[in-house]
Amino acid sequence: MTTRANYSKIGLFVVLGFSAALALAVGLGATRSQRTTVPFFTYFNESVQGLDVGAPVTFRGVGIGRVGEITIAPDRRLVAVRMDVDVQSTEQLGLVPRGEFARTHVFPEPPSDLRVQLGSQGLTGTKHVEVDFFDPKANPPPVLSFPPMPHYIAAATSLTKSLEDLVSKAMERLDTLAERATVVVDGVGRIVDDLERGGGGKNMALALGQAKDTLLGLNRIVGTLHRDKIAESAGATLAALCVTAGGSHTETASTRLATTMAFAGPSARNSTFGERWGARSSKRALFVAR
Repeated sequence: MTTRANYSKIGLFVVLGFSAALALAVGLGATRSQRTTVPFFTYFNESVQGLDVGAPVTFRGVGIGRVGEITIAPDRRLVAVRMDVDVQSTEQLGLVPRGEFARTHVFPEPPSDLRVQLGSQGLTGTKHVEVDFFDPKANPPPVLSFPPMPHYIAAATSLTKSLEDLVSKAMERLDTLAERATVVVDGVGRIVDDLERGGGGKNMALALGQAKDTLLGLNRIVGTLHRDKIAESAGATLAALCVTAGGSHTETASTRLATTMAFAGPSARNSTFGERWGARSSKRALFVAR
């Protein structure tokens, strides 16, 4: 025996479920519409592919608003993005005192160190806008060729864009290094070719020949010196000194001088100049003593 379906109960369940979903959607929409937002504007100097209207605006991961509009900036180069940020979130960030906007309906300009940056969600390529505080010296605001909208927040370069720029610069440096390496290799190749052709040997032989000629010239200069005459002049001078000084040490000095002259060069050894000078100096010393 089969049980007949109660279509009235099924229909009532479907109607109640649809009504509950509709009420929830209306309630969420009413809650969102009751939240007061303030428009903030920024200008990105990079691609915003993956960023859509309605994308979340976060502060360190906490949602504070939504992207309201994406257009082209007046200079036709930058991308203008409007962000609708909740007033309550701005109060939590300390951008405005609590309750002041409700009283005055005037929102102050954001701090100078506040920046916006594009962020990616996972591997899907979906992007969102991140708001955070940056060092103004490391991330100075860009120079715009047009007056920005009120409540303007300067944009910082995203991590993806920074990596792309680093890769581009690295490739440019690699090209420069490759060109320099090619120049060095060509220079080394030319040097090796000169050595193989004997150019290096010729230069070395020329340098050695010049050094040999210089040494031969010095030898000729030394050979022109009259060592015999130099020795005789030195002997005569010493003899005169002995005659002038006199005394008991004269004979001893003459003997030492003779010995020294015996050990002189070949010209001194071939003559008896030392002996003769020693004898003469001794006689002179005896004559002076008398």
